[in-house]
Amino acid sequence: MVQGSDGNWYGTTVGGYGTSVWGTIFQYKTSGSLRTLHSFAGGMADNNPQASLVEGDPGIFYGMTVNGGSSPFGDGTIFRITAAGDYTTLHSFNASIDGKHPLAALVNGYDGYLYGTTPAGGYDNQGIVFRLSPNGDVTVIHSFSSADGGSPNGGLMLSKDGSFIGTTSGDSFLIESTIYRIRANGDLTTLYQFSRAIGPPAASLVQGLDGTLYGIGVPVLGLGNGERAFQIKTNGSFKTIHLFNPSHATRAFLSFGGDGLCYGTRQSGGTNIAGATTSTLSLSNLLATQAGAYSFVASNEAGSVTSAPARLSYLGLSLSSVSTNFTRTLTLGDVPGSKYRIDATVNLSNTNNWLPLTNLTLTTSPLLLIDPSTSSPSSRFYRAVPLQ
Repeated sequence: MVQGSDGNWYGTTVGGYGTSVWGTIFQYKTSGSLRTLHSFAGGMADNNPQASLVEGDPGIFYGMTVNGGSSPFGDGTIFRITAAGDYTTLHSFNASIDGKHPLAALVNGYDGYLYGTTPAGGYDNQGIVFRLSPNGDVTVIHSFSSADGGSPNGGLMLSKDGSFIGTTSGDSFLIESTIYRIRANGDLTTLYQFSRAIGPPAASLVQGLDGTLYGIGVPVLGLGNGERAFQIKTNGSFKTIHLFNPSHATRAFLSFGGDGLCYGTRQSGGTNIAGATTSTLSLSNLLATQAGAYSFVASNEAGSVTSAPARLSYLGLSLSSVSTNFTRTLTLGDVPGSKYRIDATVNLSNTNNWLPLTNLTLTTSPLLLIDPSTSSPSSRFYRAVPLQ
């Protein structure tokens, strides 16, 4: 998803059910409400938006669909949508003229244009880099060939000097994958060529404050020792900074946090949290006093960072009663501020026999409560019903 200038979040789905089977564009407000702005129709109409949106002018978003459009084979489209849901198809790709089946998101250039890639189409059907004007005019600024890598599946990254950094995936046999730099005028320079045991990169690269590039390399099947996180310096030097277990799939986008550390995810693998039997920490015999805010601390040789706090709510309720001289005292334990209705019955076999006694808010935990029914029978059962 992408956060718009209005503070709301905007995103796409590639498929779904019913009217959403060909994908949707949605808006998620910080208040928690979700709204579908557009449902794709399928067929020769735009459909299957694989990549995220990008905001141009405030409230105007651009994206692409893998399929659909006016070309004979439905080679994909570029669209524009407003925050209010007004949708416009700006361009239909045609493999015989430009590109086809775009997979990655567009990116804003410093010149007011948008730039993007398609993994196929172009002169040699090896993919293109194109420029998009705000009114929808598309200009091909580079067509790939076997000489400079092929199939730019990943998107572009705007570099600090105004040029764009991208990757090609090549193929499994003849064409090596590459990292390239391309300028708005179409001048392309290959920065690094991967061996099949390292590349191609799994996704777009990210750039550190010093200009160093970071990414994940995925070796060609049967080669190499597993996926790896790598860095490439501005002078072109390559370094593996972490080699993943061959049985663990990464295929991740990397991202820099505000702390200067680089973050990513893995599709599989990972080690269990201490004290847990899975990758999720489970606590047994939880007490009300353990409820509160918890944080995760990640650290390595470069430093450490603490996550934003997550709230742990105590959902296990404790309720007990003691009877003395026809006075029944209830003990209710939970997080202070929790609200409950206390019910009572003399017959558990009849679920319709519960009698409400009182509503209460826990000001402390545990809370003592005396059954107000002084003439209660010798056998009596209680339950606590959570209130919103």
